[in-house]
Amino acid sequence: MMRHTATLTAAICAGAVFLQGCNPADNASNSGSGTSPGTTQASARLDVKPADPLATVNGRPIPRSAIPQQHRPGPPGASDKMRDELVQRELLRQEAEKQALLADPAVAEKVDNALRMAVSQAAAEYFIEHQAPTDEEIRLAYEEKSAPLRKTEFRLRHIVLASEAAARDAIARLQKGEKFEDLAKKLSTDTASKAQGGELGWQTQDRLAAPVSAALAGLKNGELASVPVQTAAGWEVVEREDFREKQPPAFEQVKDQIVRGLQVKKFQQHVDTLKAAAKIDMPAVPSASPRPASPSPAKP
Repeated sequence: MMRHTATLTAAICAGAVFLQGCNPADNASNSGSGTSPGTTQASARLDVKPADPLATVNGRPIPRSAIPQQHRPGPPGASDKMRDELVQRELLRQEAEKQALLADPAVAEKVDNALRMAVSQAAAEYFIEHQAPTDEEIRLAYEEKSAPLRKTEFRLRHIVLASEAAARDAIARLQKGEKFEDLAKKLSTDTASKAQGGELGWQTQDRLAAPVSAALAGLKNGELASVPVQTAAGWEVVEREDFREKQPPAFEQVKDQIVRGLQVKKFQQHVDTLKAAAKIDMPAVPSASPRPASPSPAKP
């Protein structure tokens, strides 16, 4: 479940505006270091008490969850290297507290931004875990997405001619025993298919001209249309070679993808609701000053 949540929250980071640019791995390592401008020095550290800390520095534990997901378990020695790095970060954080760096508004803003990213990510993950789509919602979404993928396909040949009379003559010749392939190579004006004997391969019904689609629907496999059909290309002689119903992917094959899509949709709706209920003041961003024009080179 954790892997599924990590994948989904990464998708939410890409899709949700206020989480744009977030990185779950980075957030995990920053989750213990953040404060808002104007807060006291003590509030710059969350009171984390893991049962099995990765390390303890001057009495302060570092949780094992501080190791980014992509480094677990990692190659031999990688975890030791990551632990050393986390210990160094904790030492530097304690040093920053001694130096009262959070009293600097610029530093406090950076820490506040890091905390905002980490906590917003936690809120997103909490919402995902507690707002799972129902089986009915998943099934309805599957039907909605799969319906357009259920398509009728015909495999066919055609000969395109300039006039109805020429097309009827071609049909008569085919009915007398001439091969469709040979006649298409001799007569068809469709340069794209004549070299293949008029072969068009599998075509979905919605991509065919309406008269051609209707003619094929009334034929059996291997049967020639007894009358030509007129299309924008000219007068066509058509032969139905085969027929099949193109099916969408099976439900179980795409279920996880559908669930992720529904969760992202629910999450975005949740964010939209929060925005609608909030009082948000967004001052206009000042436009950049135009650059002065470069002086023209002096004429000799």
